[in-house]
Amino acid sequence: MPGIIGYNVIGVTGTAIFTPAVDNNYAHKSAPLRYTAVAGDILQQIHIYGDSLDAPDATMTMGLYTFVGALPSALINTTPIVLINGVAAWYSSAILNWPLVAGTVYVLAFSPTLRRPRINYDGGVINGSYNAIGALPNPWVEAFATGNIFSFYGDVVFGGAAPPSGGMSAKLIATGLL
Repeated sequence: MPGIIGYNVIGVTGTAIFTPAVDNNYAHKSAPLRYTAVAGDILQQIHIYGDSLDAPDATMTMGLYTFVGALPSALINTTPIVLINGVAAWYSSAILNWPLVAGTVYVLAFSPTLRRPRINYDGGVINGSYNAIGALPNPWVEAFATGNIFSFYGDVVFGGAAPPSGGMSAKLIATGLL
C-alpha cells in the first residue's frame, strides 16, 4: 500500500556527518520509522534533507535494510544521493522501483561516502542506530543507539500510486517518540 519508510519532516537541527570517521552510518529503527510491506509494494525513490559542508558537493549512500527483532538486519540494496554545497534542500535518488516482499519489515540507512554532508534531524527517545563501519554493513552491526531522527525517507508505491505526504511528525508525537 502507498506509504513512506522513514522520516519525511525537515528536522530543526543540522549536524555534520564526518567522513572518514567512526560512527557515521545511521539507520532508523523505531516503529513509526519502519515499514511493513504488502504484496505489490515497490520502493520508488529515497529522499534526504541537508547540504554539503565541502565544495563542490557531498555524496550519501542510502541503503534499504530488512528489520528483524530490534535492529536493521540484511542490506537489500543501495543508491547514491548527491547533496550540493551550501544549499539545504530535499535531495532525491534516481527512480529505483525496488520490489518489497510482503510481510517483511524495512528501514532505511545512510553512509557518507564523499566529503562532509550536513543532515537535519530532530531528537526524541531511541529512534536510530549508529555503527562504526566505513560503508553500510551487511548485516547491520549496532555500535550504539541514539534519539536522533534524521530527515530521510523513501516513497513506497503500489501499482504506480503516488505516496502520501506529511503526517510523520503527528505519528511520532502520538507514539511518544518526538
